[in-house]
Amino acid sequence: FNTEEEPDDNDLLVLAPLPAKQSALERPLRLKAPRHYRSPPIKEATGESVDKKFGFMSGSSTAVGVVMMRQAVRHNRDRPEMKDLAIAGSSNATAMKRCNPSSIRDYDLRAMASRRAKKFRDEAIAYYNKGAILYSMMDYEKAAQQFEKVLEGMARIGDAEGMALGANHAGVAWQYAKKPGLAMEFHRKHAAVAGLYGKSVALINLGLAQMEAEEGEAALGSFAEALRHAQNEDDMQLESLAYGNLGFGHLRTGHLKEARTNMEQCLELCSLVGDQTGAAVCLLLLGEVFTLLKDHRHACFFFENALRIATEAHLPDLEELARVNLGVARGNSDYKTRVIQLASAMGKPPSVAQLLLSDGAMEN
Repeated sequence: FNTEEEPDDNDLLVLAPLPAKQSALERPLRLKAPRHYRSPPIKEATGESVDKKFGFMSGSSTAVGVVMMRQAVRHNRDRPEMKDLAIAGSSNATAMKRCNPSSIRDYDLRAMASRRAKKFRDEAIAYYNKGAILYSMMDYEKAAQQFEKVLEGMARIGDAEGMALGANHAGVAWQYAKKPGLAMEFHRKHAAVAGLYGKSVALINLGLAQMEAEEGEAALGSFAEALRHAQNEDDMQLESLAYGNLGFGHLRTGHLKEARTNMEQCLELCSLVGDQTGAAVCLLLLGEVFTLLKDHRHACFFFENALRIATEAHLPDLEELARVNLGVARGNSDYKTRVIQLASAMGKPPSVAQLLLSDGAMEN
């Protein structure tokens, strides 16, 4: 698909913020609708309900995958309306009143009236708002169908921003509906009309859909391409997401050395932008990498620092997860030490198996 680096108007779209304590890693990224859409706030499902219903994060070997609870919000935007990012998940009673079945019928009527008046942009926006309500109700398949109509309607009038929004939302909704093939189709369409920032978002989402379809190597390629666009756009927050997903992809496909490298780069970026939650998550994932490498001493180091940051940042879920993993790592480390000490006391050198379990087995 088209990957020409030509920024266009749809690069004014930014990522919608996630509710507090939502995962941004291994989860599709949704763009925020422009203010003139006057759309009802989209309510994201909690991580627990999504994971239970749709099986996200199932490829992780530990519970680390259910974290990465930072808002994926683009920084350094010039548009004044981008400062108001609190609308998603808002508890405003007037806004939430629009999220009901009667509102769905209202938007159907608006779409029909706009079509008769040949106001095709208004028709597409009505479909978007209907899809937003269905999305908040977790009726993702029907929501995706409405977002497809947004893409078709905006393509009819050549609105690149609207096309990008419709394609992005359709792809994300199809992912939550567990239809990775359809999700990939619309993420590719998003990438085809997007500038640098939008391409990076689309390729991250494409990689996630490919991982869900068990196309691991293709997913790694998509994440790497997303990282290149994020770097060219010079957006550290998006770059950290690309590194994080690439590292998690390598972790899930068993490429531990690459996973370590990507997570270390993600950690550095999180530190630069002051993202304590992201830093804690990277430390947890690095701890998992070293656990899989049987280097429990270094795993303890990363889990200890994850615990420290999570405690300082008042992130109780991360703190609990770090504490549990640290306890396991310390237990493994102590067990290996006792085995080697016992072998030495018996006057026998450690066996090959014991040496492989030792900290020195890690590849430097």
